[in-house]
Amino acid sequence: MSLSTTLVMLNLFQHLSVARLRPEILKQVQDDGVREAAA
Repeated sequence: MSLSTTLVMLNLFQHLSVARLRPEILKQVQDDGVREAAA
């Protein structure tokens, strides 16, 4: 596995771990993703 792939997976895991504790953060992340996709 490449280093960049590992970093992306760790980043996603952190987001999921935090989001599980704080659903509003998950919503914020989703909103940011939609905003970036629309841009």
